[in-house]
Amino acid sequence: GLVVLAEDLVLDGVLGKAPEDRLHLTGFDHQTFTVNSTTKRSAMLVLQQSHYPGWEVFVDGAEQALLNVNIAAMAVAVPAGEHVVEFRYRKAAVPWLLGISLITMLVLLVELCSIGRGSYFIPAAVLTLAGLVCWSLFGHTPKRERVARAISEVLERNPVQAPIAVLGDVQDKALGIAAMEGIKGRSSDQVRTDVAGPCSPCFPVPCTKSAEPVGAAAYWLDIGNYTTSEARACLLDRSQVVRIDGSGDIDLLRLTPRDSPATWATLCADSGNEQHWIHAESAFAGGCSIALNDLAAKREATLVIDVQCMATRTADAVLVVERKRGDVTTDYRTFPLHVSKGNEGVVPNYATVPVDELWRADEALKLYVWSHKGDSMAVGGLRVRVTFDELDRW
Repeated sequence: GLVVLAEDLVLDGVLGKAPEDRLHLTGFDHQTFTVNSTTKRSAMLVLQQSHYPGWEVFVDGAEQALLNVNIAAMAVAVPAGEHVVEFRYRKAAVPWLLGISLITMLVLLVELCSIGRGSYFIPAAVLTLAGLVCWSLFGHTPKRERVARAISEVLERNPVQAPIAVLGDVQDKALGIAAMEGIKGRSSDQVRTDVAGPCSPCFPVPCTKSAEPVGAAAYWLDIGNYTTSEARACLLDRSQVVRIDGSGDIDLLRLTPRDSPATWATLCADSGNEQHWIHAESAFAGGCSIALNDLAAKREATLVIDVQCMATRTADAVLVVERKRGDVTTDYRTFPLHVSKGNEGVVPNYATVPVDELWRADEALKLYVWSHKGDSMAVGGLRVRVTFDELDRW
């Protein structure tokens, strides 16, 4: 499209756009935008962000001239081919303000020490405070930088070529950016970062775009111990899981598909593999009951509930776990079931709950599936098992 240049800006040649040109935003936060650029010929990348002092732009790590275009927007000229473009905002006054603050703090600390002469408590407290401040400024590494470095180091020690699923806090954009920084150089077919939803346990069977042969190992990169107990249950049920490397911030796991499911004790299960469609007119399906007295010796264990779901479009339902004493409901909780658009086969959904949270003498559990929104979904294979495996850590 047409780009309006600032009055004093002159460019050599015409920077046009080809139909096959592509841009992919790989990360952003309050002071950084990172874009992968693929262009047939030299082009101009325009960022509709206010051109303001302090912004810098880098192409493949090298600083480039930041252009003022469209009156108030920013842009940079990018050469043909694939490149990583990063816009960064740096407040020029911050280093000066930090220096002034440090000098002021040191003067005040010296003054406090002189006031407390003859007493050991005040100088000791002042030195402790000074040490903590210095550590926070110079010895502490932000989590985003630690994660990116840890991922790079782990993948350098373990140069895997199989698919990698990256699971981090999707609410923490900084961690997502750090993950992408740590796995630079890997193709989008090899790295999956869209595995944070209810379908995440399907990885690596079957939702990976890689051409890896059936039964080949895949890898799970857990950032900040974010993997839920439901995802862990599904992974342990469907894969042999081995932690091969990691640090305090990440875990790299190798997943090899099992020949058979985990050997957890089955409390109840739907007979056969028949699917039942639930929708607005027929909202309930499945169902089994468990006498809680039978679990008195297993109160340290965890219930693992799984159900197979299928839908022709995006659909939601809930798995209901209801505790009853006779006809009176004493506890009621629901767990989401979800099928995303594009899932053509059966999608396993898992739920976990500690037995001790539910256990009451002389009461019973009733489990069933409910289409609470009226969405059309086929469900079947409801199964309740119990395991003593730890599902809150690897």
